[in-house]
Amino acid sequence: MEDLDSHTGAKQDVESRASGWPYPSPIDWEKYRPYLQEEIDTAGMAKDCVKLERLFQEVADLPDADELMTYVDRWGVHTNCIDEEE
Repeated sequence: MEDLDSHTGAKQDVESRASGWPYPSPIDWEKYRPYLQEEIDTAGMAKDCVKLERLFQEVADLPDADELMTYVDRWGVHTNCIDEEE
């Protein structure tokens, strides 16, 4: 389900807003393993740096996963688990 972001006017899915993540997700989650988005979001909200790093390594090995790597990286930066300059 999509809604408009009140600050930017951009479309944003309701699941992303509910998880506390401030950015819309353009990722086709169905093509990845079940519950991957929930696992990433849960690790990010819990500021579980070890889990975020493990998930980043997992998605780095996937083909055509640039948007997915960016999603995990943004959580890492957002939680101060990953330096912006890495």
